[in-house]
Amino acid sequence: MRKTWGIIMMTNNNCSKIASFAALEEEMNGFLLHPFLGKRLNFNVTALEQAAAHGGHPLANIVVGMPKKADMKTPVDTAELDQEISDYFNFLIRPQANALIDLGVIIQFLSTTMHIVYVTSERNLLIYNKHDGIYVNAIFPLKRMLALIISCIDVNVWNSHLEAKVIDLLIRTVAKKKITNFDQHFLAFKDQALDLNKLEFVPFDQTQNCTIKIDYQPLDGQTPRLDGFLKTTFNDDQLKDVKAFVLQWFGLQFDIESKEAAAMLWCISPGASGKSVFMSIIRNLVGPENVASPALSELGGTFGLEPLLKKISLISDESDGSFPYNRVKALISGNSQMVARKYKQPVEANLTAKITIGFNLLPVPERTLGFERRVYLLPFPNSFLGNQADIHVAERLQQEIPQIAFAAIQALKELRRNDYVLVTTPEMDRAKKEYFDQYRDVVQLFLQDRYHLQAGNRLKKSDFFKKFVAWSFKQELNSQTVQTSKGFWSHAARVWQSVFKVAKPTVIKSNGTNYVVGLAENRSDDDAAIK
Repeated sequence: MRKTWGIIMMTNNNCSKIASFAALEEEMNGFLLHPFLGKRLNFNVTALEQAAAHGGHPLANIVVGMPKKADMKTPVDTAELDQEISDYFNFLIRPQANALIDLGVIIQFLSTTMHIVYVTSERNLLIYNKHDGIYVNAIFPLKRMLALIISCIDVNVWNSHLEAKVIDLLIRTVAKKKITNFDQHFLAFKDQALDLNKLEFVPFDQTQNCTIKIDYQPLDGQTPRLDGFLKTTFNDDQLKDVKAFVLQWFGLQFDIESKEAAAMLWCISPGASGKSVFMSIIRNLVGPENVASPALSELGGTFGLEPLLKKISLISDESDGSFPYNRVKALISGNSQMVARKYKQPVEANLTAKITIGFNLLPVPERTLGFERRVYLLPFPNSFLGNQADIHVAERLQQEIPQIAFAAIQALKELRRNDYVLVTTPEMDRAKKEYFDQYRDVVQLFLQDRYHLQAGNRLKKSDFFKKFVAWSFKQELNSQTVQTSKGFWSHAARVWQSVFKVAKPTVIKSNGTNYVVGLAENRSDDDAAIK
């Protein structure tokens, strides 16, 4: 025998059988639902028939009922089993030397011994890798298997047309799934899957429908490197709450099916403050291949959402002055949306990547309460210049990623018990208030929060100021600059265009009462959706 690109083949061109099922099993390793061969395994027709009835052997459904089963040796030892199955399988595929290859047997063999599905929207075959616990693109593994199966039957038979025909038949035969069936309730780590409902680790199973993989296993243990990084990066009086927030934010990255948090994190510093190290921890927690890192200007483009498909986290530290508010609001809402893709059909998807953005200078915010409530600001107060900078801190933290991940998952459990209310520090709250207060127009916030356009509807003009006073008190907003109804309407006239895209309010008088036409009140004070 000689070995060719990892596949065992016979040198004799008249070879009429697969050289070895052991070789085929090695090539298929990781994809087989059950092994073909085993130590001290007796193989006989009766046992195979029983296995067929109970699905206990991968070849049972193929062999039972086929011709020549009575000619098989019974029983045979393990050494003979490989050759026996090889001879028999080759007979099934091609009973006579000049006969056409029976593609139906090959299709049945592949679909019986492995778990293969077809994703309709992607026009893509996926095959389940039981060692990694995820579905992967099936085309390359299948091509290698098919070459091993067919080439040794007759080296002159194999061609790309035959290969394409087998793959086309598989597409027509195997189970169909939608892209939205995947990565919903489980997240595959190195050795086990995280059940996202219970936040517990469970063995891999093809029904978990995972395609995202994180290549380490979380471990229960101390996190002294993370503790040291936080202690040097943040001030002592904030340390306890900072650590609680940081672990909760890390844990949220793994919550890939949740829409509950609906939040994003802005990291603020002038530079050399640990901000980049912090974001590198997130990148290593979820795996670099599971992170999208677009420039913010790209995110707002036609195909800006495409890189976020099947990503756990969005991390951007390119604050180029252009902030795509509408796109970001749609992302943090967690709602399903159409994603335009280059050279492909658009696809509807829930993009739940958690957003972390680094800023040297913060952008001018969008002045809506809904947006404000979903932004968390984390200032990095200290700078490390020259000899103060530890250039190896990120490397040391990477060694602790399994323990950090375990602590983050425990923090996520606590976060869920608290209805996804994140811990914040007084410094975070102060920085956020100062930032938004710079641009706050309390009348504009009121109008945005409480009213929407509705043709034909009318509201009493005199009620607006009364409702404004009550609303600003409830929201704990300073409305001292607006003391009278006249002052309120003076402010309203300046912001009306910005809020309602209408030049000015339309007011009519009926039976001595002034009404504002074309507006309706929102149903409640809840800010359940970003507008």
